[in-house]
Amino acid sequence: MQNRYFGDVGDFGKYGLLRKLTGITASGGPQLSLGVVWYLVPDEGHNDDGKHVSYLQKQEYAICDQELYGTLRHYLGNHDRQVGHIQRSSLLPSTTEFFDQPLTFSGMPIIGKAEREARLSMRAKWVGQAIEAVRNLDIIFLDPDNGLEIKSVKAHADKGPKYVYWSELDRFLSTSKTLVVYHHLNRTMPSLDQIRIRQAEIEARIETHTAVTPVLFKRGSHRVFFVIHAPEHELLTKARIEEIHASSWSQHLDVL
Repeated sequence: MQNRYFGDVGDFGKYGLLRKLTGITASGGPQLSLGVVWYLVPDEGHNDDGKHVSYLQKQEYAICDQELYGTLRHYLGNHDRQVGHIQRSSLLPSTTEFFDQPLTFSGMPIIGKAEREARLSMRAKWVGQAIEAVRNLDIIFLDPDNGLEIKSVKAHADKGPKYVYWSELDRFLSTSKTLVVYHHLNRTMPSLDQIRIRQAEIEARIETHTAVTPVLFKRGSHRVFFVIHAPEHELLTKARIEEIHASSWSQHLDVL
């Protein structure tokens, strides 16, 4: 996640799904607690990513979640984009814990085995701190800049903080909590093919969890949220996701 993306159309889908899952906009049942691990990286300025905000002028989005729409529109109207706004807002459950410590290798050399190991050690410590911050909550949301790891970028690489690596996902899975993992799709193959490949990779790793439900947000660049259900709340989280089909969200979110 980068602060400069705050409030773009992808954020609208992200927070809309989290509000549904935690029960804020669901039809019934108890509210579930939430932990957000931002995987926050420094803002980049080499492209136009994060400028997809024209949705804030369209009623087809407003009808999905008036409170979410109005709040994001307010913040972007002030041209102040930072994830801290969500932490201070009432959009997510009041008990939500946010792990907002940046993940960056800035100032850390990469040349040499010892230097690479220092980066990996720092990263492992960061993950451990994140887990401790959110382990007692019902749902844990991982929000990396790009998504699940790719073979061409190693965990110690400069771009490594933009991804969740399998070893890290395993550590979060060990908490036995429901996980929601953000993943940005690319243009190497059709979105559905990419999603099925990633879903199978996740399913091959789960032990205590019961199922993986991909939720595709199809506005702007395609992105998917993998909901990895824990047994404790499986019936509830699946039912809340199914509510998307019968709501205004169905024109923007596909449950696969």
